[in-house]
Parts: sequence; structure tokens; C-alpha cells
Amino acid sequence: MAPDRHAPRAREGEALVIGAVIGEAPGRTDSALSPYAPNSAAARLTAMADVAPCVFEMLQRRNLFARTPSSWRQPEAVDAAWRALGWLRTIGADRVLLLGARVAQAFERALVPQIIGCLPVWSSTSLFDIAHGERRILHIRVIPHPSGRNRVYNAPDARRDAASAVRWALGLEDSPATLMTYVNQGD
Repeated sequence: MAPDRHAPRAREGEALVIGAVIGEAPGRTDSALSPYAPNSAAARLTAMADVAPCVFEMLQRRNLFARTPSSWRQPEAVDAAWRALGWLRTIGADRVLLLGARVAQAFERALVPQIIGCLPVWSSTSLFDIAHGERRILHIRVIPHPSGRNRVYNAPDARRDAASAVRWALGLEDSPATLMTYVNQGD
């Protein structure tokens, strides 16, 4: 069987990239960012990135909240971001794709004072993660939440940049595409 041209591969002498994607909370059909759930954020990202659902599933996936909260509370979101950071450390993620401004703000506040002001939507940053005497670099990208209501994805350039972000998280692209600024109407 020929290797999938869309599947991430490690270069000789390098470890396979471990990518992760973190959303807000499960939608009606999206318990764990499943690319198979119709009309889910993961299905939209899979289609934008032009990868098979089984390739998207190579990403470690998590939502900040296990259930959709009745209202967004920043302190609880920051606590959830701290737990997600521990999870990222446990799985050894190199690249993290955050979905939406609220998730990015929760991470930003959890990481204060390291990166305050560094995680706007359509941004990319790297930071040193020092824990248990271990030092590594965690690369983070933020894109607008890919909900069906977010009009920013009506722009072809926005879809292209989101596709690049997903492909980057999968290890299919080495560096993020040029980051553009959009008027975000739905995030």
C-alpha cells in the first residue's frame, strides 16, 4: 500500500511532529473535535485543509470544556487552559492550534506573564515550556473559531490561512503562511 501523500512523516533523524488542536466546548455533534461529525468545526477544518478525516485524527484533540457551559466564564476557562497545558506536556505536543479568540485569551491569561498580549486571532508564537526540569519549545497558532456562523471564513484568504494552520499542526507544512489581519465578525 502506497503511503498517504497527506499523512505527516518525520524527516530522517527527526521525531514525528505531535500536533494538537484545542477548541472551546463540544457542539451538538462534536464531542471530541471529530472530523466525521457533519457540520462540525473539525469537519470544516478537514475540508479546508484538504486532508482525509483519518489524517485530521492524527492531531491530538481536546476542548477546554467537556460540556458547553451555559455562559463563558473567564476564570473557569483559564483553569481549563492550565489543565490543557498539563495535557499538552503529557502528550509531548510540539505544535498547538487554538480555535478562537476566547480559547486564546484563556491560554494567554494562564501563561501570564510569559506571553501577555501575544495571542491575538491569526497569530503565531513560540514559548519556552519549563516543567519538571525539562525545557522545550511549544509553538502556538491561533485561528478564528471555525463555527458555521463565523463569517470571516467567507474570505478565500481566511480559508487558505486556516488550511495552512491545520497542515502546520499536522506537520505537513514547516512554517505558518503569511498571517493576515481580518475583521472578525463572528469569533
